Amino acid sequence: MRAIGAWIAGIALAVVAVGVAVAVLSTPPLTRALGARYSMGATVIGLSAEDTIDLVERVRSFVVKGPGEGLPVLVAAQPGFDAAAVSHLEDVRGVLRGARIATVLLAIGVVAWVTAMLRAKERALVARALYVGAGFSVGFVALMVLAAATDFGAFFSAFHGLFFKAGTWTFASDSLLIRLFPEPFWVAAGAWWAGLVLVAAASFWMVGRRLAEPW
Repeated sequence: MRAIGAWIAGIALAVVAVGVAVAVLSTPPLTRALGARYSMGATVIGLSAEDTIDLVERVRSFVVKGPGEGLPVLVAAQPGFDAAAVSHLEDVRGVLRGARIATVLLAIGVVAWVTAMLRAKERALVARALYVGAGFSVGFVALMVLAAATDFGAFFSAFHGLFFKAGTWTFASDSLLIRLFPEPFWVAAGAWWAGLVLVAAASFWMVGRRLAEPW
């Protein structure tokens, strides 16, 4: 039974790694950096680069923190965020909130299990869980990268289809939401996410090796 517990804890570790990577992606520094590089507000709707980044940050804050002051209906005298865009961003907020809660709960569960195993002097089981976490993290990243590299459009659609109702997340290519967050933005964000998960996997592996060694 304890061996099964190690596998469960390892899978939970991999999920936590994925959740933490998503949380890092939604922080201001990274969102602003990606917006500065890929958002098209400055070249398409006449916004300055600074105003474009501020608008990207405003969307991030709306999704992560809540409505706040809301999102503008007009931007630079052009259509801004209509009801459909706002509704989708509210859906995104709900998904992210659920992911954060799940990540925290799993992290608490894993910490409790690791603590119990270490107190029972079961370092080998903790090491196994860490190895399992590393393996599942790498495997999941490899699967996602393969799917995205094969057909990013299909992957993007399938991914959204898992979390959002059909027709609620597709927008015209000239809409403000797409201009601020075009496909290259998400490709770069995906690369960052993959890198962060792999860093976590490497950390799991190294700590597991340390625990497996005689003390």
